[in-house]
Amino acid sequence: MLQTLGILLALAGPQEPAAPAAALPEAIRAYYDDHNFVVAFSRSHERQMIFSRSREGRSPSDPRLLAVRERMGRVLERIELLDPGIISSRSGNIPDIARDTMLLEIRAQDVDEDAGVARVQLDALALEPSANILLISEFASLTGGSPPNPIDLALRLSGQLRIAEATHRWRRVRGEWRRDAATQVLIVR
Repeated sequence: MLQTLGILLALAGPQEPAAPAAALPEAIRAYYDDHNFVVAFSRSHERQMIFSRSREGRSPSDPRLLAVRERMGRVLERIELLDPGIISSRSGNIPDIARDTMLLEIRAQDVDEDAGVARVQLDALALEPSANILLISEFASLTGGSPPNPIDLALRLSGQLRIAEATHRWRRVRGEWRRDAATQVLIVR
């Protein structure tokens, strides 16, 4: 049997090595950097206030909240609503990022540039409230140069935080990468 398998493999010729995984487009990587910055350096109630005031045309004066508002806006711009307006809530349609308390760490990706689709597998990491407050209190000193990686900081402050696995689907729409609003989540705790 092994001899037959060897002959079949020899007849098939040399195997092409698997193509290396396509790099994650910068726009997608930036989305996760922005998401994690927003979650790490603000509390949920602050993000909800920022969102509500932004709809009224008002901006926060605090530099931290101004940075959070800017990045939260970029996160929201990247989400492609499949059927806008179909879901209405009593919370005044506050977006998920305003309530989110999870940091997202990229675990794997599958990108097909030609087809304009990507799938990103993530670990959802719980940011402990005490770690969140410490990150907020140290915002000015931590962001003096380039912004720190919130995941690294949170892991140092809280230890193992993984509570779920998530999958985001991305599509290139009119030349820009957009994440489908729907997310697949598998709870691992």
